[in-house]
Amino acid sequence: MAACFVDEEGIEGDSFVPVIPMIRQEIMIAGSAGVEDALINGDNSTTHMDTGLTTSTMYTKDAWKGLRKLAVDASMTWDTASASAGVGDATTAFVAKDMRYGRQLLGKRGIRSRDVRYLVSIGVYFDVLNFTEVTQPGNYGAQLQSWITGDVPSLDGAPLLVSEYMSDELTNAGIFDNSSKSYSAFLCFDRTGFVIGDRKDITIEFDKDIATGQFRFVGSLRKDFQKKTPSTEYPVSYGYKISN
Repeated sequence: MAACFVDEEGIEGDSFVPVIPMIRQEIMIAGSAGVEDALINGDNSTTHMDTGLTTSTMYTKDAWKGLRKLAVDASMTWDTASASAGVGDATTAFVAKDMRYGRQLLGKRGIRSRDVRYLVSIGVYFDVLNFTEVTQPGNYGAQLQSWITGDVPSLDGAPLLVSEYMSDELTNAGIFDNSSKSYSAFLCFDRTGFVIGDRKDITIEFDKDIATGQFRFVGSLRKDFQKKTPSTEYPVSYGYKISN
């Protein structure tokens, strides 16, 4: 739910632009942003996995179990800085092979690159722009000229998505505790392994409080998000401890 309060003079008297369409648009944007945040960071457990959240920062983060929480519950998380053999590139550096390892953890769910998505934070996106594989078109193909285009639309054949709701202020264990804020993370998931249910499309309503002279605009929607694969399949992995 999103709400906005506007003084009647702002709508009927002093405004020089059509305010109501702008308010409706902003409420719809807020609703979409809340859903995106919940899809990534949602956790409806008694105690949220991100221990540093406060009441004012919860909002939609307790709507359902999002991608990060589902990866944690399935033990599909891993330390990108691990130097263990067979884990990523087996060095502490964050490179393209680490991203591919996230896909490898999906098992058969990671075979079809057209169904796989990489989801990264803003900070990790700029790390990806520095990967050797996207800065040397002579070796890896002209379509990956990040120095020219400034963009990496896909990696390893899978679309690369960037979200402001993937945090760059995580602990070395991949959680937000509002104290240690030195690391980033990324998600790799099979988009066919989940379903979003629309229980109610976004509805925007308004009324006027004659006592205060305010118009109240309220937008509401109802959705659900669920993993639809059996417990033996892992449609999402979570790589953490990427140094900022």
